[in-house]
Amino acid sequence: MSLKEFSELYNNTKYATIPEHARPNRQFKENSANELTKAILFYFEFYGIKAWRESSDGRYLAPKTVQNVMGKTVTLGKGTYIPRSKGAKGLGDISAVMKGGVFTSWEIKYGKDKQSEVQKATQKEIEESGGKYYIVRNWNSFIFQVTPLMK
Repeated sequence: MSLKEFSELYNNTKYATIPEHARPNRQFKENSANELTKAILFYFEFYGIKAWRESSDGRYLAPKTVQNVMGKTVTLGKGTYIPRSKGAKGLGDISAVMKGGVFTSWEIKYGKDKQSEVQKATQKEIEESGGKYYIVRNWNSFIFQVTPLMK
């Protein structure tokens, strides 16, 4: 199934009760890692698979700002960066529990992206514990890998 075919299937099924001329026309893309990730999440949702996007960044807490007696805004201190939880490092961009209870982790690698050493170690841990870890470079590679899991 191509991405265009999935877009048509998604629109025709999700909006089946809306007249064709008035339906939203969601077009999934694969022109960036973010767009490909979104398309894969919609695919899982469409087929009733529990999937979620893993957060890959920490959080930035901005410094406190106050207004002084002269009416000027003053920044107190510096901002703080809170790194991502160590327990989640190396997980794929998408985690999903497939039918039958198999845990899968889907790492989206767009362009020349390569898997880090932490991701390789996490892949090994997941596979040794009975889960599956997939590297997805485009829509076709995703469909090729997910199709056997859907049966």
